[in-house]
Amino acid sequence: MALGKVFGNQPRISLALVEHLGSASAVFELSASARNDLLEHSGQFRGMLGDDLPDEAERDYNRLSGMGATCLAYTEASYPTALRDCPDAPVCLYVRSATQPDLLFAPERPVIAVVGTRDVSPYGMQQCGRLVRALSAVEPSPVVVSGLAYGVDICAHRTAMECGLPTLAVMATGVDAVYPRQHRADAVRMAERPGCALLSDYPLGTAPVALHFIRRNRIIAALSRAVLLVESKEKGGGLITARQAFGYGREVYAVPGRMDDVRSQGCNRLIAESVAEAVSSPEAWLASLGLKASRPAARTQGNASSPVSLSRIYEGRLRKEDVELAARMLLCIQGECGIDVRQLSDRLQCPQVLLSSLLALMEADGLIVMDLAGRCRINA
Repeated sequence: MALGKVFGNQPRISLALVEHLGSASAVFELSASARNDLLEHSGQFRGMLGDDLPDEAERDYNRLSGMGATCLAYTEASYPTALRDCPDAPVCLYVRSATQPDLLFAPERPVIAVVGTRDVSPYGMQQCGRLVRALSAVEPSPVVVSGLAYGVDICAHRTAMECGLPTLAVMATGVDAVYPRQHRADAVRMAERPGCALLSDYPLGTAPVALHFIRRNRIIAALSRAVLLVESKEKGGGLITARQAFGYGREVYAVPGRMDDVRSQGCNRLIAESVAEAVSSPEAWLASLGLKASRPAARTQGNASSPVSLSRIYEGRLRKEDVELAARMLLCIQGECGIDVRQLSDRLQCPQVLLSSLLALMEADGLIVMDLAGRCRINA
């Protein structure tokens, strides 16, 4: 931990010192001048390996223990093997979880990263939810990895938890802080939920800095057997993660999108360059991954409102039975983006006239969006 505080963004220096001297503690058994001599070719670090660093690291270790977290050193057996093979593997991996690390990183569980743009479209949210839900049909349950950011990341984490899948959030801060703050409740759930965890290679107290978000992507890519890019513009963190995964020899998949959709440009480019395989359906994706569905996929309500929340919106405006019908309609729309009133009528066995009036009301209230052909989707 002491070495990681100094060489956090250049872990190879820490590993070279450990290999040269035999252990991390051996570094601090040297005199200050001898430590500086070791760093003669790394001038920016001269004088930074002070005698007080081990004491600071011990205090941090005790703080970690107090919050139910720990620090895995690169040399420990419970350090994830897939990450250790990464050429830029962190010397320390901070883990905040209710599950022991040796169970958290069990090799028999496939780890799938789901990443993409923060500015996700309703279509992207829909497909992210569908594909993560498809993983819930697999035994043993795959682990969903992402970065806790807005958009695709948080959609993947939330859907995984709703489906009973374990999920790991790789953070660009220390595990004692959550960025963005709006996702603090989700982070707390992950830290307390068995099989889930918050991960970081940054020490406690580290603030969110742009470089940290770029560097944490290598951990997402390295931990994963496969990376799914849901939506991405021409530049973005999800695109960086997918390319890094390809460089690590991982499987890369992308959800194709319209030619003129700015949020699909990154995905379409990776597919065109044969870096990523196009995902045509959840079933085809699972087959390509070599994962076989052994049970029905979990059903979640996701963005669709429950009858309770709808009753607050429509109190005094709709009958109770119509509120319940509206909730069922929303679930159908969420499960089948682009469904129209005729198809809804077939699914729900209700007259089209009644459904049309409810659709018009829900569109006016901003719950759904309908195109000129009458196809419906949830208004994200």
